[in-house]
Amino acid sequence: ASLSRPCFISLHVPYRQRWAQDLAASFRFHPVAMRETPQVRQLALRRGGRGAAVFLLNQRLAPSRAPSPDFLYDMDPQPALGTASNVCFEVEDVPGLCERLRGRGCSVPVPPTEVSDEGGSVTYGVVRSVVGNISHTLLDRSRYQGPFLPGFQPVRGAPHEAGDGVEITNFDHITHVGLCTPDIVSTTRALQQAGVRFFVPPTTYYSQLGKEEEIRGAGQDPRTLAVQLGILLDTTVPGENKRPCTDGTESPSRNYLMQIFTHPIFSEETFFLELIDRRG
Repeated sequence: ASLSRPCFISLHVPYRQRWAQDLAASFRFHPVAMRETPQVRQLALRRGGRGAAVFLLNQRLAPSRAPSPDFLYDMDPQPALGTASNVCFEVEDVPGLCERLRGRGCSVPVPPTEVSDEGGSVTYGVVRSVVGNISHTLLDRSRYQGPFLPGFQPVRGAPHEAGDGVEITNFDHITHVGLCTPDIVSTTRALQQAGVRFFVPPTTYYSQLGKEEEIRGAGQDPRTLAVQLGILLDTTVPGENKRPCTDGTESPSRNYLMQIFTHPIFSEETFFLELIDRRG
């Protein structure tokens, strides 16, 4: 069994925290589908069309310290903090992959399970990671034609393609997700106008020897990146295995990376977002 692609990232949102509204209003995510029980609400949101990042927001509808079994396609992380704790991957053979992982000592708290509705059926299982409170949902949706996943109802006006294309970093929890954009300057300005707060890099980053020449050599304006927005830029030297260019006397290539980081999303400061613009 092989991994096909990422399907979604789960965010567990504390009781009464309005982060779904923040994703929609500030980060321009759109609700795709929703599922609700008396105990929990699950909302899938996407930014853009097919190939865009998908977040699955899991939220309790009542305060409780006990783990909830109601979260479909996921498991309740412990401790129950506001955090990103699950990365779902689409795979070809959920039972076979779960069995192989179990044979190698992995815990499978949710064994292969089939869920169906009028759009078809999916099979999923949840494997506990060896790192912190992270888990991974393994999902086979090859027999499903619905807008998101069985058990979810489509949100009116939402697009109907499943997404992928997320960039993930794992430590004891998922610390951040990188969102790729073809124009980081315009995207950053739009998000700032919507109320998103970004970290401001130290001035020493832009005052490094050769940094201004490096930024200009990449075709960008140092004042726009440094003073107005706080975007980081690093180029690579041609033929040097993409080694970062830190000396203005070296000829920068057209390959460069720009990035900027939001302030933490949750009050526990467990998770933030990153904008990434790769050129070349």
